[in-house]
Amino acid sequence: FADILRAKGETRRAVTYYKKAVSEQRSIATSGRSAVKGGASKGSSSSSGSASSAAGRNGARRFGSPVAAAQSSEPGRDGHASIGEAKDQDTGSRALSNLEAELTFRIARCYAKLKDKQQALKLLESIEPDLRRPTMSLYIAQLYSELGMDRPTVSALRIGIQGSPYA
Repeated sequence: FADILRAKGETRRAVTYYKKAVSEQRSIATSGRSAVKGGASKGSSSSSGSASSAAGRNGARRFGSPVAAAQSSEPGRDGHASIGEAKDQDTGSRALSNLEAELTFRIARCYAKLKDKQQALKLLESIEPDLRRPTMSLYIAQLYSELGMDRPTVSALRIGIQGSPYA
């Protein structure tokens, strides 16, 4: 919905919906982790079920199905996750982190469109470097350039071009 608002030019409203999506993703991530730590109980399985339906509602399936698979997996019979399930949990949290980074990037683009480039840059710098796509690094370089910061512009361009030489 926020993408549609942004395309229509209602950028400020889109920011609020993107922020809601990020906060919901964070709550899903924390409820998924607590379900794994808590063991196999009826409460934890129902919370992970609602979390996977909320993830589907927010488009998490569009970015990858490991999110739903990792959140819906239950621990083994002894109350501990097996090795394969632990890897699925890591993949699920990684997918959530990627989704969260993508949403943060979209929020930053909205702020840049609203002429709040400092806030946009602050948001983009908050994304962990290993989660940044080359597009994000190049956008950071563009913001640095518009703000007149030459050295960070060059280093962000270098990182972006290393990730995608044909960009």
